[in-house]
Amino acid sequence: MTNSRHHMREKRRGRLGRLAGAAAVALVVLAARATGAAVTLTAEPAAAELGEAVTLKVSVSGADAGTPQLILPKGVRIVGGPSRSQMTQIINGRSSSSIDFTYTLAFDAPGTYTLGPATVRVGRRNVSGGTARVVVTKPGARKDALVFASIEPARAYVGQPVTATFEFAVAQGRRVRGYSLSIPFLDEIDGAKVYDPENLAERIERSSAGLQILDVDRPNVRTVAKVSRREIDGVPYEVYTVRRAVLPSIPGLHDLGEASAVLGVVTGYRRVRGFIGYENRPVTKRIALSTDPLSLEVLPPPTEGRPPGYSGAVGSYELSAEASPLEVALGGDPITLTLTVRGEGNIESVPLPAFDESRWRKTSVEQKQETSFENGRAFGVKRFTIPLRPRSTDVSEIPATELAVFDPSREAYVTLRTRPIPVRVIVPEDTGALETVALPESARAKIREREEVKQDIEDIETEVDASASDAAWIHGFGGLAGFFALPLVAFAAASLVAHRRRTLRENTALARRLVAAKAARGAPL
Repeated sequence: MTNSRHHMREKRRGRLGRLAGAAAVALVVLAARATGAAVTLTAEPAAAELGEAVTLKVSVSGADAGTPQLILPKGVRIVGGPSRSQMTQIINGRSSSSIDFTYTLAFDAPGTYTLGPATVRVGRRNVSGGTARVVVTKPGARKDALVFASIEPARAYVGQPVTATFEFAVAQGRRVRGYSLSIPFLDEIDGAKVYDPENLAERIERSSAGLQILDVDRPNVRTVAKVSRREIDGVPYEVYTVRRAVLPSIPGLHDLGEASAVLGVVTGYRRVRGFIGYENRPVTKRIALSTDPLSLEVLPPPTEGRPPGYSGAVGSYELSAEASPLEVALGGDPITLTLTVRGEGNIESVPLPAFDESRWRKTSVEQKQETSFENGRAFGVKRFTIPLRPRSTDVSEIPATELAVFDPSREAYVTLRTRPIPVRVIVPEDTGALETVALPESARAKIREREEVKQDIEDIETEVDASASDAAWIHGFGGLAGFFALPLVAFAAASLVAHRRRTLRENTALARRLVAAKAARGAPL
């Protein structure tokens, strides 16, 4: 009995041990599955020239993973990516998946570089692994592609237009197969307005004059470059140029960043066997290029020497003035003064020029402006249309107007002035209310002469009215026909009288001749 009980206890212990072992194996399997992700790195090409782009692929198999954390040696820069792709395979009923993260790398100097390892997050654990080796050699004498960026001038004043330029050049005979650009200063700069000076965005995608640029930072923005040919260091290139006019509005040092480009340049062709025979396939070399970081220093206009009337205009401008008509009656129609400001600068910041309004009444002011660009430089024209009415008849001129601006080319304040415009203000027809106005004798003589002409015209108009009244009666019509015809005839006579009055008022010489003829004949007109 004792042996039987002991045998049963041993049997139970064996079962428990086997269950514990199975549980331990299951835990190990689960842990292996939890951390069973494999990380590998692949660099292509493994041997590259300085300036050539290298594609680094981080592959994670066996589990879903987040974006890798890369360990890169000094002198290696990420200029593109990462882009993520995922692939799932089912073989013999078993599925497997992998995730690829693709980077574009650039190297600052020749040498041998070890890339990696990479660390990814799988569930609650970090999984690391994988390295790749790249050998970078010195480039050949001929460079297949170049990039340039500039800001001119790099030191400007608030409101002074500056030109931002980006260019990438491809050696003639080389063909570009795919490219991506990152140009941060093309459309947005903090504290500044950015304009497309050539309005190239209105062009078609590809033409003899323009090429659309795809910017990886702004995929929904069309940027069009002008294409030209130029020799650089004796090598002919096709140069793609993008310019922007920048109008800074906030003082300070603005970091514009660097521009970078990754180009696929076709360096030759290789003959390979295809489906229907041999064919030539392009050999493409990917090139990673970048510019030096750009910065723009913006200064406020200086306080030293600032005129009292200065209100923020910055630029190199000219000011002109025109007025029409030059003779008006007091209390009648106004004189229209047109002030025009034109030149290089931010024309939006130009205010209304100042002038002495003590002897003139100014009503509304109409403003119109036009902006144009030449080689990235901003030019503008602004017109102010001002109706003016004199306050008295002793006004003889429209005074000079003044505009204070800061001229960056001189780094000094300049006050623009126009010349006074001579005008003539005459006494209106009702002179009774103006007897107290002191006038020179010459002006009084002119007034008397005009009063005589006015009286002659009124005499003529009186006789014209009498003649028209006689002609208005229609004889020979009777009854209903005469009743309906009378308004038409009266309207025609009134039109004739109004036309004659207007002619005599506008043509004083004709009125004098009619008066003289009347006196000579002694008979009514």
